[in-house]
Amino acid sequence: MVWKRNGWYLSVDTKMNNLFSVTGPTPCSCNERSRKLFRKNNISINDLMQVILIRPNGMENLNELLPSFQITDLKALVKDLKSSGITSIKLFAGEHKGHKTIDRAISSENNLINAIRELKSLYPELFIAVETCLCSYTESGSCGIFSEKGSLLIEDTLEVFKEMAVLQAVAGADALGPAAMIKGTISACRDALDSQGLTHISIMPHLIFSSPFYRGYRKTMGIHSERLEDYRSALHADPYDYRVSAKLALDMVSEGADSILAEPALFILDQIRIIRNEVNVPIGCFSVSGEYYILSSDITDKDHTAQIEFCRAAKRSGSDFIATYAAIEIARHI
Repeated sequence: MVWKRNGWYLSVDTKMNNLFSVTGPTPCSCNERSRKLFRKNNISINDLMQVILIRPNGMENLNELLPSFQITDLKALVKDLKSSGITSIKLFAGEHKGHKTIDRAISSENNLINAIRELKSLYPELFIAVETCLCSYTESGSCGIFSEKGSLLIEDTLEVFKEMAVLQAVAGADALGPAAMIKGTISACRDALDSQGLTHISIMPHLIFSSPFYRGYRKTMGIHSERLEDYRSALHADPYDYRVSAKLALDMVSEGADSILAEPALFILDQIRIIRNEVNVPIGCFSVSGEYYILSSDITDKDHTAQIEFCRAAKRSGSDFIATYAAIEIARHI
């Protein structure tokens, strides 16, 4: 018996009363043979960037729900990257509480610099994009330098960004990620790199939308930001206003951005499409810690189908690449 329901042709074995085939809505999807031929997977391993959080040696994992590593773990991590085919990472590093000073941000022995050097020695072909920001080096978790009265000291902030940029590039970073959303930080990094002949190092700034989905990351990295919500809201893009994303992206490109990393990805895919239509540099999306929790919460999802479906949606939105904590797992299942 065959009949049509809602545009789909259904065929039922009347003896067994069991649905055994569905032929529609097009002949190209009528069976698995056709689907294998005509379906085009829009994601590949080359689209994936593994997010790596480095905590200081000796510091316990403050957040078991989010993967983090110490310098001593990197040899095993690199083995996993190579075996899964992942060739690019987004690298963050925290500091011990007693090391949270501006001087530590521009120290050649801070945790981030040591991690870059170690990863490059273990995996020279690895593309390393880093966070270029002060939030891991200030007691308050702020991304800039402030006066005692609470005013942003823009010139002092830009000078530190310049020093961080050169330090990270010399250590082996391939792309720097100004993440403060403070006007001038991108051009400061670009100018500093060019002045040192580091013109081959790219700038991949973060375009950050206000969101509660960063709490897991901040807990893992020891960034206590309760007092900074107003400050962050003033700098981050308003996710309710679709008009701001294109302007912010264009401003970043005019400052010297070679690519843009938009975040948090899961709930701004419409914004990424707007940005994609306005700028002609590569656009990446960053699935942040809270989104990792959501997409990985189903313990029965052994094949990481939720993560993979998100990646497909991200690619449809116009994202050129995807930074995610689950890149290695996704790579193993696509």
